Amino acid sequence: MQEYLNLPEHRGGLKGTKVELLPNQRQGHRIGEPFEAITIEALKRFNPFVQTVAETWNAVLSRDSKYQTEYKPDKQFPNPYFFILSLDMQEKVLNWAHDNPIKSASQTTMADYSFFGKSNDLFISMENGAVFYPGDIKSAKDTKKKGKNNLISSLRLYEVGCILKKNRAYNKVNFDYIAVLWKHYDNEKVEITKVFVRDLFKEDPRSFRFNFTAGLQIQESPKDWVQDFKGTRQEWWKLYNEYFIDEYRTDICKGALRFAKRFGKKEGRKLREQLENELKDL
Repeated sequence: MQEYLNLPEHRGGLKGTKVELLPNQRQGHRIGEPFEAITIEALKRFNPFVQTVAETWNAVLSRDSKYQTEYKPDKQFPNPYFFILSLDMQEKVLNWAHDNPIKSASQTTMADYSFFGKSNDLFISMENGAVFYPGDIKSAKDTKKKGKNNLISSLRLYEVGCILKKNRAYNKVNFDYIAVLWKHYDNEKVEITKVFVRDLFKEDPRSFRFNFTAGLQIQESPKDWVQDFKGTRQEWWKLYNEYFIDEYRTDICKGALRFAKRFGKKEGRKLREQLENELKDL
């Protein structure tokens, strides 16, 4: 368990919590929506600095609306890693007003919650180079089968690694997942059965499964992670970036090879041979 989350061993009282689902939450990915709110509420009870992505943006825009008009979160903020909370948020930010705050993050934003260091003042923490703690909450039905959550965009994670490398700040960003497992106890209600906290950087990145046809997503279930990576944070990022590039190149070559096979024997032979040789070299 990550100490900074400061959840007690019973995971903040989450286990055993019963939730009555709204009619539009009783199937598909929407079943997980109430668990995100409940988990963030538990985090806030034990760590007053935790904020949702929407709350962080509202605090930023309330302080200075120039961030709304410029919207260059990777360049304008004192902490360059804030862009993790900014992906796909442009429309919501541009429509922000004091009487129209952001109510929720975009579905594709990398994190559900975050905090910076040990200060209530977001900008003081940023300017002091505080460690950035984003995290994501993943819920799943409690089953023995291994799941495949759409965890995070492999390309976005690669971009984070490039920024950390550029700033020589591999230890300035943590990233954790809270896995919440649930089961039905009648048709309209579910109960939280287990809660796990998993550190992205304790999982060997070479074990990740990429689905390049589904938004370049890493498809993993944090509850199944073994957390046995012993290398440094810099070593983790080096391995991930190399693995991502190799897998992406392989996927591109395989796609091109499938395309080449549509040609006749004579026209497609040279292209197929070239692509097959490329795959052998990867």
